[in-house]
Amino acid sequence: RRARIAQRGGHVYSLVGQHDALVFLDIDAKKAEMVAANKTHDRVIQMSMRGIHCFFREYYEIDVASTDFFCAESCSPEKASWHLHLHRSFSADERETFRGNLIQAKRDDPNMLFVDASPYTTTCSLRCIGSSKVGSDRVLKPCRRWGGVEFAYKEPASRVEDGITYFGKIDIRDYLPNNPSIISIAPVLVAVKRAVVRRDRAVR
Repeated sequence: RRARIAQRGGHVYSLVGQHDALVFLDIDAKKAEMVAANKTHDRVIQMSMRGIHCFFREYYEIDVASTDFFCAESCSPEKASWHLHLHRSFSADERETFRGNLIQAKRDDPNMLFVDASPYTTTCSLRCIGSSKVGSDRVLKPCRRWGGVEFAYKEPASRVEDGITYFGKIDIRDYLPNNPSIISIAPVLVAVKRAVVRRDRAVR
């Protein structure tokens, strides 16, 4: 199988949808939200990683460190944005449970304030490394560290010729949630605690 890739107006996305995928998380904060919470970019990523660590420990009974995640960022002075990829897999059904657990964790833990619970839909697609959103110049790129937080990172291959070092390209496959070669060997994420999320329907 090949990872499913969609081209949208010159901006490349990986398709997740109803398929098995690697665990992914989105940390997202607009400037106004950071000002209201009195947080800098550094503080946002630091508090979010503390919350994520507690989340996995409480709902999945596993200890994860920041260095277990491959991180990509597209931050600017106006926006904080990180995509995290953990090399554990989950099914579409388990992903729905994951979303419910995230929603509950956001209610319980202030450190989860900027962790987004919305991407886990049946039509989900995530932006690929090197791409920007339509109408934006914020390009998503690999992130080795931010605000003292270290992430998983593989140095690109390099070679030396005539005293000059040439570096290869980053392998984006580590950052694809639908990478079948990693999914096939990744441990399966299964919740040991499942939140009961109430979904209120608007009365029309």
